[in-house]
Amino acid sequence: MIAKSQVILKDQQMKRMVDKLANDIYESHKKTKKLVLVGILSKGEVLANRLKALINQKSDLNIEVYQLDITIFRDDLDTKGPSLEFTQCSPLPNINDCHVILVDDVLFEGRTMRGALSSLLDVGRAKKIQTAVLVDRGHRAMPIVANYMGLYLETRVQDFVRVRFLEIDGEDEIVLESLD
Repeated sequence: MIAKSQVILKDQQMKRMVDKLANDIYESHKKTKKLVLVGILSKGEVLANRLKALINQKSDLNIEVYQLDITIFRDDLDTKGPSLEFTQCSPLPNINDCHVILVDDVLFEGRTMRGALSSLLDVGRAKKIQTAVLVDRGHRAMPIVANYMGLYLETRVQDFVRVRFLEIDGEDEIVLESLD
C-alpha cells in the first residue's frame, strides 16, 4: 500500500485556527478564577502553552499549564506491554474547584482523553473538566466530545492525521495521510 499525504493547513492558516481556539476558550472562561490547561504529551503540551500565551495577550486570567503522560492509564497496555516509555512529568496540582481543560492535538477514538480523565480523577475533583483539540477526526470508541475544536476533519478509520508544531517539528502543519 502507498500512503498519500495531503497538507490540510499550514503556517498562517494553522495560526488563525489556534487563535480562534484560544478566543473560544477565553470567551467561555473570562470570569473563571482559576483555569488549568493540561497538555497531553507531547503535542497537547505545545498546544496548551500556545493557548495560554494567546489568552494572556488579551487578559490577566490566572492560567496554569501542566503536562500529562497518560501511558499508565492506557487501555491497551496488555497489547503494547514493555515497549511503551513513560515520561516523568511534574505532578498535577490539586484541581479541586478549578476549571480544567484537557488539551491534545488530535481527537480520534477518545481513548487518550479517557486515560487523561482517569488521571485527573486521581488528583481531585475539578469544578469542570472540558476538552480542547486542534483536530477532531471522529470515529469515537468512547463517549468523549471536544468542547473546543479547531477543525473537524472527515477521515476514514485507517487514515492518520499528523500535526506538526514549530516547537517540535520545525514547522506548523496538519497533514492527512491516507493508505490506498
